Amino acid sequence: MIKIDVEHRCKTVNDGTHPEISRPRDRGKLALTVKTTEGETGTSLASRIALRNGVSMRALCRDMAIPYADVCHGVPQAVVQVTDLIGCDSAPILFHTPRLIEHDWFQLGRERLKFTALLRGGGQICPLCVAEDEADEPHFGPWQRYTWQVAAFRRCRKHDLVLERPKYPGRHSESLDFTAIVRSWAPSEITRAQNDRHALEDYLLSRIQKGISSEWIDRQAFHVAWLFSEALGILLTKGPKARIPDQDAAALIAAGHVGFEILKSGPQALLSLLGDIRDQAGSDRGSYGKIYGPVLTCLRERRRDPEFDEIRCIVREFILDNFRIAPGTSILGEICNETRMFTVLTASRHFNVPISQLTRKLRMEGLLTNPQHNNDTDRNLLFRRDNMEKIAAELRKLSSMSVTRAVIGADRFVMDRLRELKLLRNYFPVDGGMPMFHQDEVMRFIRNLQAATHHVLRPGRRWKPITKVAANCHCSTAWVIQQVFAGNLELVSSQPDPFLLAEFLVSVSEIKELLDAIPLDMVNMTEAARLLAADVPTVKALITSGHLASRSVDSRLANRPLRLISRADLERFARNHVVVRALSGTRKAQYITTLAFIEEQGVFPLLAERGVKPVFERHAIERISRLPGGEQLARLLGVEDTRFARPLEAEPNIPDNIDAGGAA
Repeated sequence: MIKIDVEHRCKTVNDGTHPEISRPRDRGKLALTVKTTEGETGTSLASRIALRNGVSMRALCRDMAIPYADVCHGVPQAVVQVTDLIGCDSAPILFHTPRLIEHDWFQLGRERLKFTALLRGGGQICPLCVAEDEADEPHFGPWQRYTWQVAAFRRCRKHDLVLERPKYPGRHSESLDFTAIVRSWAPSEITRAQNDRHALEDYLLSRIQKGISSEWIDRQAFHVAWLFSEALGILLTKGPKARIPDQDAAALIAAGHVGFEILKSGPQALLSLLGDIRDQAGSDRGSYGKIYGPVLTCLRERRRDPEFDEIRCIVREFILDNFRIAPGTSILGEICNETRMFTVLTASRHFNVPISQLTRKLRMEGLLTNPQHNNDTDRNLLFRRDNMEKIAAELRKLSSMSVTRAVIGADRFVMDRLRELKLLRNYFPVDGGMPMFHQDEVMRFIRNLQAATHHVLRPGRRWKPITKVAANCHCSTAWVIQQVFAGNLELVSSQPDPFLLAEFLVSVSEIKELLDAIPLDMVNMTEAARLLAADVPTVKALITSGHLASRSVDSRLANRPLRLISRADLERFARNHVVVRALSGTRKAQYITTLAFIEEQGVFPLLAERGVKPVFERHAIERISRLPGGEQLARLLGVEDTRFARPLEAEPNIPDNIDAGGAA
């Protein structure tokens, strides 16, 4: 029978973390007591008192009328009854004892713990701590630190050893009898922990001792911060295929440190990490299940735990926003109702747009840079739903060449010419694909024609449809439209709102005047030959050799090639060059003699072709004209000086506002 010290007096305990506890009637103090230590739990103290008195913990509680289950659950009144047996202060014991406060939840220190965060079946043991306790107080037995009952603490902070988890061979209801567990425990090989990688344990210990702050991670439950940090760390340190149950305690300690360093910075750091992992996943970046294995396993295994809902929602939303998820797929406990991300192929099918057009549009906007064929698709290349909706709506407004031709009433040749003159712009840049025209571009083209059109109820006979008058005048319809937009042609229609090209009428006489007109600052080759005192073959040769610049007027329908030369360029060339020719009043023999004289002086013409006039640089002719035999050259230069006393001029052909395009 246990001896009792009846002189012991009871006290009232209040540590500030739980309400005042009214002590029951004094049961007396035991004669054989033990010393308490900072950080000891109530069950450890009860177990050591029982060992000191030679009974089991259950027997002690039965003999002292203390509810055994209440002691195991940390009920404050039962813990106070245990401390009364040795006459010690109950406040520190209560603070470090896991106390059941509601179903599945305990209070330890200033932290609220879920039962899954506690090791209620034997706890953990540090071999060196147990050895030191037995050496210091062999009769009192080793005592259990409160951290040994928390599964998140896998390391002895004093000795930097990995804690062991003994298996108690007795009944589960007695698994909190710590001294009985130690007696049946055989130490295994000691494992050192990495002493600089325990940020997670430091944080969790601080929550128990000091409480939480207003940081995001502090709003997460204790076991959420612990388990998710380890899962995140395993993903980073061991890879996506690693399984958490296969890892030893040292690996989990290191993983918890790595994961906590990310998680403590908040949701944005977590999202940034998940994005980096996806970007570096290579060929697997399109499958979230292959690259986030440990994290997904952690969240799935706790799908019924509402404390994980916030992090689960963050990860779920990230997956939906960065991976293609088919409708009806379950993502971390919720069904996906609509796809947020699309590949090129799935977007083409979902929005019912041709994949070739979709690919060209993505390339045009710089969203698709890889060289792939139109019908190929990369399942890892994803696009957001809102972007695809806008692109699909834009593509639905496109029409092909054949459809656009039918809409405006033009043939393929006219469409090609309109594109070349940029009167009707192709939607896609030149990429070798089929020309496509946007609805807005076609309407802009038609509205410009309508804006230049006068409504006439009964046009006269001189007014003909654009398409017919172009064929009759041997010019292109596109050129006629270009002249209309330039304001050089008047356009009429008998329709109030003409739309087809055939409904727009133009004057035949005005077309012919434009075709025959040459701008004031330009001359044709015949006029250029006259102004140079040469002939047309000579002018052609000068143009071909690059001595004269010209502009060719495209006249595929005009049946008359037209090449124009700038009057300013022609005058500049004429002042610096001389065309040697026979002057009036001279004989052909004198002309031949003059050419021979020039050749004897080492001066050669610009053109060596036969059948063209000899053209020389003026400074060379001036030099040799002073030599004996150069009299004819001096006379020729005098004639040229007289010609250049005033600029080369010609009669104006058309008004200043006429375009120099000619028949295009």
